[in-house]
Amino acid sequence: MTITFEVDDYLPAGREKEICEPLALPKSQMNNALGAALAEMTVDGHTEEFWIRRSPTLEPFFKRVTFPSGVYEVSFDVDRRDVGFALKLDDFDVGSTPVPSRPRGSSARCA
Repeated sequence: MTITFEVDDYLPAGREKEICEPLALPKSQMNNALGAALAEMTVDGHTEEFWIRRSPTLEPFFKRVTFPSGVYEVSFDVDRRDVGFALKLDDFDVGSTPVPSRPRGSSARCA
C-alpha cells in the first residue's frame, strides 16, 4: 500500500480559531442547532473577540479566553439558581393558546 500527500503551505506556528456560521433551518428543525454568539471582552485595556456557543447538554460549556493579566472562562448559558429543592416532570401536554384578533388598522407596540 502506498500513500502520498502534498503540503500546500507549511505554518511553523498557528492559532486555533473557532468560527460559527449562521444556519437557516426550517422551524421544525430549530431545536437541532446550537446557539452561538460572537463576543468581545476587554480586560485592562486589552480586547479579545471570540465565539461562545451554547452547550448541547445541561452542563455549561466554558470557553477559555487568555489575556495578559490572566485566563477567564466564559459561558453562554441560561441563568441558574439553587432553589433548595428538586423538581421532576412526570408528564406534559403540548397545547396552544389562540391569539386574539385585533381590529383592522390597529397596531401593537413593544417597549
